[in-house]
Amino acid sequence: MKEMKVITFLNNKGGVGKSASISAVAHILASVYEKKVLMVDLDPQANISQLFGYDVSPEEYSLKELLQGKVYPAQDTVEDILKDKEKDIHECIFQTEFENLALIPSYITLSNVENLLIANVHEPQQFRLDGQLRKVRGEYDYCFIDCGPSLSLLTINALAASNEVYIPSKCDRNSRVGIANVLRMVKSVQSFSRNDLRFGGCFLTQYDERKKICKEAWEDCREALGEKLLSVTIPTDTKVEQTTSCNKPVYLLGKNGRAAQSYLELTKVILKEDSQK
Repeated sequence: MKEMKVITFLNNKGGVGKSASISAVAHILASVYEKKVLMVDLDPQANISQLFGYDVSPEEYSLKELLQGKVYPAQDTVEDILKDKEKDIHECIFQTEFENLALIPSYITLSNVENLLIANVHEPQQFRLDGQLRKVRGEYDYCFIDCGPSLSLLTINALAASNEVYIPSKCDRNSRVGIANVLRMVKSVQSFSRNDLRFGGCFLTQYDERKKICKEAWEDCREALGEKLLSVTIPTDTKVEQTTSCNKPVYLLGKNGRAAQSYLELTKVILKEDSQK
């Protein structure tokens, strides 16, 4: 097995389809192409973790209890490998129900980790995740990192650990502002990256070619990004919305559906990029 390729999906705008895209591509690589895939949930919302069966809230709490800070003490999550560089990463890998597909889960307390890392001024903190993932680089073909929309130290850790970053974007202007913000951060991280971080490309989500706003977004992105705007677009599809409620990747909800087929094409693009190196 060749060394694991690490890919981050990121946009400085929520609701653009980062988690849906990672869950779709990772599942297709594992199930259709039989690649060994590891996902890292670096988003405190833990959408990927919940979708793939990691029970992040096994006990029911009232709003009063949540306001009092009572949360279930999750163990062996991404939080642990960030806080403790001596932590055995294998203890934090959760095997999903799908063959070849594993997950390092997240939990809502992950949002507190950044302050702990920033407070540690005795060593650089941007390589915490990279240091841990290097321990399993011979065990997987691909690793996908799902980030929250904030450009934080957690995001820097994701980019510093990555070989490639892809930007999903809706067709609204705020999402395109997010593209610009991410590319500026990518350029900054490239100056100290140990993994030759490169920009893989941008793809538009919730795309409807009949709508003027989508056509304008395509033209704007094409002018700015050139060939880095991928020809693959992810159409509006109720199956994508159902991934959250059904806790299943979109390809399982109907592999012949429009979104499932588009994610299959996106997966082929990623595989092609990898084969050309």
